[in-house]
Amino acid sequence: MDVKLNKIHIGQSIKEKLHKSVLRQTEFADKIGEHQGNLSKMFRANSIKTDKLIAICEALDYNFFADFCVFENENTRSNESLPAGDYMDKYAKLVIDNYELKNEIEEKSKLIHSLEERLSKYEDIKKVGA
Repeated sequence: MDVKLNKIHIGQSIKEKLHKSVLRQTEFADKIGEHQGNLSKMFRANSIKTDKLIAICEALDYNFFADFCVFENENTRSNESLPAGDYMDKYAKLVIDNYELKNEIEEKSKLIHSLEERLSKYEDIKKVGA
């Protein structure tokens, strides 16, 4: 199976989906952690950070990642498109899961570092007291 990438204007796509949704711009901005004044700049953008796009996908309940890809059937060597939605939904979920796991690992690493510092201080106190 070959994957071809579509060139899309991501900002325009987001703007169109937002206008079709029930969300107001203020609600949308809050959901994606953006100031409402930055939305017009985002709508003009040709690219966007993955983390931000994940938040937008969740806020609008739409998989923008699927808009970038067209799957072609390798067996027929034709331009017959395969249903990309299923693959891309699974891929987007994996991307989101990966992002969440990275955040969880970062939080756990901070906790481990904090505990190591506390243990070191405890050991220093124990040495002084001995």
